[in-house]
Amino acid sequence: MLNFAAIFALLSAGIILLIGYRIYLLDRSNRQYQAFGLLCMCLSWMCFCWYEMEQTTDLTTARYWRKMQSVWAMCNPLMVYCCWLFAKMQLRGCFARWRKVIVSFFFILAFIFWGLELFTETYRHGSVIRDEHGQWVLSLADHMNLATFFRGVWNMIAYSLSMYFIALVWREETDRVRKIWLSIMLLMLSMGILFSIIQNYILPAGGVTLPINESWNVLISVLIFGWALSDFQVFDLKPESAFEHVTNSMANLMIITNNNFRIKKFNTAALKFFNTDAQTTRNAPLEKIIGLEAAKKLTADIQHGNERELAFTVNRQETHFLFSTSIIRSRRKRIVGYVFTGNDLTDFHQTMAEIRSYNERLENSNRSLENFAHVVSHDLKEPLRTINGFVTLLNRKVEHEDDPETLEYMYFINQGIVRMNALIDSILTISRLGSEQEEDESVNLERVVLEIKDKLRGLCSQRNASIHYDERLPHVMGKHHQISLLFQNLIENGIKYNESQAPIVQVGYDQVPLGHQFSITDNGIGISPKYHDHVFQMFKRLHSWADYEGTGIGLTMCRQIVEGLGGRIWIESPANGTSGTVFRFVIPKMVPATEKITNGLSGLEIK
Repeated sequence: MLNFAAIFALLSAGIILLIGYRIYLLDRSNRQYQAFGLLCMCLSWMCFCWYEMEQTTDLTTARYWRKMQSVWAMCNPLMVYCCWLFAKMQLRGCFARWRKVIVSFFFILAFIFWGLELFTETYRHGSVIRDEHGQWVLSLADHMNLATFFRGVWNMIAYSLSMYFIALVWREETDRVRKIWLSIMLLMLSMGILFSIIQNYILPAGGVTLPINESWNVLISVLIFGWALSDFQVFDLKPESAFEHVTNSMANLMIITNNNFRIKKFNTAALKFFNTDAQTTRNAPLEKIIGLEAAKKLTADIQHGNERELAFTVNRQETHFLFSTSIIRSRRKRIVGYVFTGNDLTDFHQTMAEIRSYNERLENSNRSLENFAHVVSHDLKEPLRTINGFVTLLNRKVEHEDDPETLEYMYFINQGIVRMNALIDSILTISRLGSEQEEDESVNLERVVLEIKDKLRGLCSQRNASIHYDERLPHVMGKHHQISLLFQNLIENGIKYNESQAPIVQVGYDQVPLGHQFSITDNGIGISPKYHDHVFQMFKRLHSWADYEGTGIGLTMCRQIVEGLGGRIWIESPANGTSGTVFRFVIPKMVPATEKITNGLSGLEIK
């Protein structure tokens, strides 16, 4: 017959089971939650046994359910194990040496007591009798033996160790709320020791009995412990709340589906972007929310994970997202779902479009400048040729006249024509440097230097100059014409700006981490450090045309060639303090395309 105590015991069994399952779901891989969930299962079964006892009046049936209640023996080691894990987590490594001793000791005793009560008739913790009020109570008359004494000591040690582990954490805890709940847990455990000893040992031994049904005590304890664990994170942060917080604070889109591509989770950014709500997306097909074409692209060839770039039109504006796919697998390595994470590339595409527009405009501007320079050079040369023709005629007319002033004027006119012609040629050359169609090739620098020595043979003979080079000169990637022009300008400057009786130019080489470093050293007039950057600017000359011929563009071309190769050029003074100049420049190492292909093939294995 059902009564209030039976109904309360049945409700307690269901509530305790639900609490244990909820705690277990917080993190199914966490041993603390696993142990607490298993403890709740044992306590729920005990409450169910009390329910069965409360609705029967038959002594044999009551004793049977009392024997089934022997699962209590597993509650103590589970409680100790749960608290030990809690202390170990909070105190980082403490009690590691206690683990085998404590857990093994309590679990071994638990199985002993469980086996004794379940499979023997001689050992029982008291006998079940019915009092004058019709309630089943425990009597220890004729049952006070050594086994009962050890059972009581074992209970006290279990509760005391649990309190000890929690007290250690309580001592180190600094958070006020957590410390309060730890205090409540300690109080509950201490009351558990007190009531357990009084109800199960002291009172029955003295002839005073209390009802066996303790479902109210168990339910209150589990409610308090479950509330502390789930809502106040006494053990640790709830994983699902952390997951919700992280995913909903993401700026990226995140979609979680099952293996049939039905949506299980949309984060806040995805809901906002697709202008939908959680109720609409829950268990909906992926194509219903993001569109059929996008879903097909996103799920194509997905078995190993991939990346897909998708375009969506939102409010008449095209947006681009790069979706990365991660596969969710079960413990048996079976695919159970997918995670799609979308990174917004819209700004990137807009920036790239702007860069392409700027590049097109720059290319058009460069072509216009090149055409302008070409046209201007030809247009300037046309009147220059006319002037030169008439000046030649005037030279013939006045060459036999004895008029020094006229001859001097004619000389200055001739020099101006020569300089003007050189400037126009230099401008035309520098304007064509970046637009030459010549392909990059492997250039032998030793051959380049030998060609330059041959070109400058007349100048070297006239100035008694010598050109020396390092025999270790390497091959570099670039345009042969430009590299030859670079070395020739620097070597020729070393001879031209030189007042020594025997000018010497040395071409040196060193291998550095950044690539190939070259030096062009001369024993000429030198350059003051304050002009080291000045001389690389166009038309910037340190000397007059009368002192040294030149257009002021040669070093500008050198810098443009070196920077076009990805390198850098600079000037140094000789280390030994002598006169002269050292031009240094670095050209990065670049592997020819044919060599890259060869190296790639050499790494393949034929199986």
